[in-house]
Amino acid sequence: MQLGTVLPEFEKCLTMWETLKYVYGHHGIRKGLYRGLSLNYIRCIPSQAVAFTTYELMKQFFHLN
Repeated sequence: MQLGTVLPEFEKCLTMWETLKYVYGHHGIRKGLYRGLSLNYIRCIPSQAVAFTTYELMKQFFHLN
C-alpha cells in the first residue's frame, strides 16, 4: 500500500483487504506475503543479541543482580 501510487494497478490496492487479495493472487503466500522475512531475520537477530548483551552487562556494571 505504501507504493500503491507507483504501481500501474494502484486502484486495486486501496484498502488492506484489497491489497492482501492482490498480493496473494499474484504472488502467492511464499513470494508475496512472506517477502523480505529472511532479510528481516538477518537484521533483527544481531540487533536483539546486542541489546540483550548490553542489558546484561549494564546490570552487572551497576550491581543490579
